Order: sequence, then C-alpha cells, then structure tokens
Amino acid sequence: EFAANMKFRSILKFIALFWHAKKVWHKPKQARTLIYDRVGSVVFIEYMDPKDVAILDLRGESINIYTLLKCVFSLKLSRANYASEYISLVRPSVVITFRHNDLEFCKLKNAHPHIITVFVQNGLSSEFGDIFSYLKNNPANKVDEVDYMLTFGAAYGEIVE
Repeated sequence: EFAANMKFRSILKFIALFWHAKKVWHKPKQARTLIYDRVGSVVFIEYMDPKDVAILDLRGESINIYTLLKCVFSLKLSRANYASEYISLVRPSVVITFRHNDLEFCKLKNAHPHIITVFVQNGLSSEFGDIFSYLKNNPANKVDEVDYMLTFGAAYGEIVE
C-alpha cells in the first residue's frame, strides 16, 4: 500500500509540474554549452554568448514537449531519462551546473562520454544529505564521471577523489 501511495503521489506531482510549466513545442536548439538546471544560470550566461547556450529546466520552469514525447515513446519516462534525451538533442560540448549535489548529474558521463561535465559547488556542504556525505559514506561510489568539480576547497576535492 505504501509503494502504491508513493507512486500515486509521484504521478500527481508530475501532473502538477506539467500543468504549471511553460510548454516548449519545438526541438531543443543545438548549443555548445548546456546549463543543467536554470538555478544559477544567470552567473554562467553573463560570461557566455547566449546564442551558444541552452538551458535544461529541471524544476518545472518549462517542459520541452518534443523531448518528453521521445521519452514517452521509448517507455523511459523519468527525470534522468528526460535530461539525457535533452542532452542528446542539444549535443553540447560542455554541460555545467550549480547542482553539485545532484547524483543524476554525476552519472551523465555514463550516457554521454563525449561531453565535458562541470559542477560548481553552490553552498556549504554538511555531513548529511549531499553528494559529499554520500561519497564519504559510500566510498565505492566515486564520482569520476565529472570532469571538473569547482569546489570551495581542497577538502571537498579529497572526498570525491
């Protein structure tokens, strides 16, 4: 019963997200740089040519219907598959994010070995609930799939090495 209840909540959450999001009907534009999650993107865009940048919205700001339909038809409807399909369509050289604690971002390299991945640490980390604590508590799961980890100091870098 608990699992069924969680599945139902997940479906309701997706419907609410879909309902409120801006719908983008065209295929994502190809760009050299993809910003993974809009949060913090203004900092990156300030130093880039906006024509060479695409943004992957992951918090419901917008949903690309073209990408969503590709996921539905392939029977792979999940946030991770949506992001991976979006990346395949944009065909970036670099994917960058401020979401340093997103394990899905850290696994992108498995599906897209040709891209350069970069995360920028967005705040202080703790012993609980972020990627650094996850890696510290699960030493077999290294994040060697991220090419560049821009952290606040060497101590964080030692955790993920």
